[in-house]
Amino acid sequence: KKIEWIGLTVDSNHTYGGNLQMYLTSPAGTPTRIMWGKNSGGKNYSLKDGFRYGSVAFYGEASAGTWKLNIADINKSKIGTLTKLKFEVFGY
Repeated sequence: KKIEWIGLTVDSNHTYGGNLQMYLTSPAGTPTRIMWGKNSGGKNYSLKDGFRYGSVAFYGEASAGTWKLNIADINKSKIGTLTKLKFEVFGY
């Protein structure tokens, strides 16, 4: 299956979702940043009911293979746990 768009829904009990930085890497080795992890002075948002991100960075690539998700907390004073992750591929 060739990719048109991917969806990534993250569910976490993290107390400050804006501190998380996420990179997704395709089986072909293409990396893309899903979350910035730079919520300095901006509004916080909760991930506890799931927050959906999308990307077209992998357009035309094959979906089969091992995907890698790297999550980093840029401010360790506020913590949380990843409770659920949903990954969807839309394409042809």
